[in-house]
Amino acid sequence: TSYTEAGVDLFGAAIPSLEDLKRLCIMVHSSESNRIAFTEDVEKHLGNSLAAGIGKVILGQYKDALDLLKKGPASPAKFLYQAYANRGVGEFDKALVALEEAGKHGLDSLDVTLEKTAALRQAGRLDEAETELKKCGNFHGVNADYHLQCGKLDDARGDYEAAMDEYT
Repeated sequence: TSYTEAGVDLFGAAIPSLEDLKRLCIMVHSSESNRIAFTEDVEKHLGNSLAAGIGKVILGQYKDALDLLKKGPASPAKFLYQAYANRGVGEFDKALVALEEAGKHGLDSLDVTLEKTAALRQAGRLDEAETELKKCGNFHGVNADYHLQCGKLDDARGDYEAAMDEYT
């Protein structure tokens, strides 16, 4: 199967929804041939800095992505993918700033909080991650992404029993 079967056109007139971008990422990484074809498509569209920057993040080419995303128009996707790229290069404080910007430009507050939690956890700032995650504690029992972050935080602390409870 080709990554294009995801039905998501990153290089079309408008940037796809964040859900569609997640689907695209899964399809791109489902095979080596998909990654190669997607890489070629990204290289053909470097003039579309926002789309190409998102594509570079999907490919794990974070430094190139940051250069491209910097030039793109302000949008939730731009700032979210800047956050992903900054996390990828270990610039966690810059990732947090980008997530704040994503929120200001319309990214759902739950998504902002969960992504900030992930960045703080990856930075090893577990107490700050826990404080951030508590902001959306009302999603306990109703949101899988919330429980995923809870589980990853428990896992990072070595509390594997609690992590397993969150994952199930």
